[in-house]
Amino acid sequence: RRVHSLHHKSYNPTAFSGTSMHPVESTAYYSACLLAVPLGAHPCIVVGCLVDCAVGAWLGHDGFQWPGSGDYFHQLHHTHFDCNFGAMHVPIDRWLGTFAGCSADVGKMWRGSGTAPEGAAAEGKESEGVAGGSGAGAAGLRARS
Repeated sequence: RRVHSLHHKSYNPTAFSGTSMHPVESTAYYSACLLAVPLGAHPCIVVGCLVDCAVGAWLGHDGFQWPGSGDYFHQLHHTHFDCNFGAMHVPIDRWLGTFAGCSADVGKMWRGSGTAPEGAAAEGKESEGVAGGSGAGAAGLRARS
């Protein structure tokens, strides 16, 4: 938690936020590519994995809505911290009740529990950091032409 919290200092992330992480997290993130070495993978596979890790992190935080990227859902994760933990195409957030399709969904998750975290949308209203003028959210995400 302490290690990944550095990455979450980016409430409204940019492409560079994708690789802005604690040295311990960065080491774990990129060393995962080395798991292919004992399996006899060609060095190009390892390099390709490293490039994919970096480019994927940049594209996942750049604020553009790429086809199939789920960038908006990750923007909500950075704004609220308590939703959309997994990848867009992996249904674990739906199974665990932490999926938020919009900022209003974050408020619905916490409404009535009396433990709404700071930044959770109240009464279904959009919170200012997500669809307000800050550049994130459905209205604020820049569309790629």
